[in-house]
Amino acid sequence: MSRLEIKISEVKRLSSKLGPDSTKMSSIADSINSVRGNLDSRITARKNIGSRLSSAYNEAKSIETKLKMLEKFIDDSMDRYEKAETKVNKEAEELIALWNIEYGGEFALEWRGMMYDVPGNSALNEEIYEAGNENFEDIGSEIEDAKREQKISYTLVGVTGLSNMNSEKFLITNDGMQFKLFKQNGQIWIKVVNGGIENQADFSYYRGLLKDGLGGKWKWNKDFVKDLVNDGVPLYSKADKGFFKRNTNKFLNTKMGSLDNYIGNIGKNPLKVGGDTWANTFKENMNVKEAFAGIKNIDKDASLLTKAGKFAGPVGILLTVGDDAYGEFYGANANRSMGEKVQDTVIDVGVDLGTGSAAMATGAAVGSFFLPPLGTVVGVGVGALANMGMNYKFGGPPPESIVDRTKDEVKDTVKSAEKFGGWVKDKIGKYFW
Repeated sequence: MSRLEIKISEVKRLSSKLGPDSTKMSSIADSINSVRGNLDSRITARKNIGSRLSSAYNEAKSIETKLKMLEKFIDDSMDRYEKAETKVNKEAEELIALWNIEYGGEFALEWRGMMYDVPGNSALNEEIYEAGNENFEDIGSEIEDAKREQKISYTLVGVTGLSNMNSEKFLITNDGMQFKLFKQNGQIWIKVVNGGIENQADFSYYRGLLKDGLGGKWKWNKDFVKDLVNDGVPLYSKADKGFFKRNTNKFLNTKMGSLDNYIGNIGKNPLKVGGDTWANTFKENMNVKEAFAGIKNIDKDASLLTKAGKFAGPVGILLTVGDDAYGEFYGANANRSMGEKVQDTVIDVGVDLGTGSAAMATGAAVGSFFLPPLGTVVGVGVGALANMGMNYKFGGPPPESIVDRTKDEVKDTVKSAEKFGGWVKDKIGKYFW
């Protein structure tokens, strides 16, 4: 079959000449229109000169429009062709890699006029296989398995992220009132988001929200509540490196622990705050016992987001254990002893929980450099992206993520330490069968 190859750069080079041509045609049309406008009406009336000039002008404008449309069509077509070619190249590379994984032999594949050899054990005797060969179709299952594993890993990443979506971290009370911290005139202020007090009824409403949402022993007098809701109140002066204690004290030792923590970190070394945030977040995400206990301790008045986060933690752990166990017990390397499969499952779960916790901790640490709740939003986003990056499969064959490679390294280390490996089998293994 003949091969069609389009030289994208050459086509774009030729297409670029259409722009000046359309400009010239526009100039010609304007000249025709100018001549027509400057001619005496008695002249344009002779031999239908006026009508012929109008037709010439319209024809010139039509050609100009068609040239512009042609240029746009060619450019769009080349862009689409280039994207399609890139996608096909990527799929071809995956086919080559997966073929070698499946058969372990040498083969050659013609692609874009060149022959590509994949080294192996010569099991296929250097035969050239083409689409339609009965063995070629098996590669499709390998591709689908890779896509499925990638989707599952990203689903678990999403669940991990949801477990950190606590309303309190966004400074939202159970009644839906939200605070924000912001900088103004060299000071750090706090304000109720989208609030407004205009009368006694408004004041009573917000005072009730503050009492229920924050608790504490402080009285919420009218002037303070009005300032807090309408404009905000200052908490800390950078110039004086000191707090406005009468304001700050009202937000300490409240039911909203995250707010206490944020205010307590104001003025401290940012690097130390980031390090402490990383360590605390990592421990929080790695504490499996607390994750399951948290379901029992959910406040009945907690927001839907908080409840979803509390449930997401244990659900994510169970899904991770299930997926890792399925891979070890029913995957390509399932033909091993029970102890080895249990040992590797434990390692897989540990690495998955550890890397996920590290990613979210990194996000929280980055978020600590911003004032809340913006810092929380940034932290969740950075944590999710970091987790997705560590779970993205690349390279090969076979393609593996950073998490996959970490699991392999840990398994190799454990297997080289026979005593530890035996302990895993004897002590931990018995709980799985």
